[in-house]
Amino acid sequence: MKRPSINSIIRGADALSLGISLVVAVVLGFVVGYYLSKWTGIKALLWVGLGFGFAAAIANVYKFYKFQQRELHELEDDPKYAEYAKTIKKQEEDRLAMKKKMDPNYSKDDEKYGLDEWDKEDMKWEK
Repeated sequence: MKRPSINSIIRGADALSLGISLVVAVVLGFVVGYYLSKWTGIKALLWVGLGFGFAAAIANVYKFYKFQQRELHELEDDPKYAEYAKTIKKQEEDRLAMKKKMDPNYSKDDEKYGLDEWDKEDMKWEK
């Protein structure tokens, strides 16, 4: 049996850490808000702490999203996936060519904006 590489284990831990960091951020915000409200007597500080906790959780999701985007862009340059990218691009071009062939009302706007039949119908009613 092949042992998993350290790199895959680290990536798995990164993905798991996102879920943990969401919970920790909200709980930490709640705890800080709770003790600040008890210490000062201002009940609204509990909600402020929760707000900061949720904001920190959203910031963690955004950072993780940006990290995943960087990794995806690095994979685009990997020669191992170059053939796969060519295949996907060819399939998209074939799909577009078939749509042009089958739809007599096809226009350049469809290609530019990705319009479908529902969008065209909405545009008729908007005029």
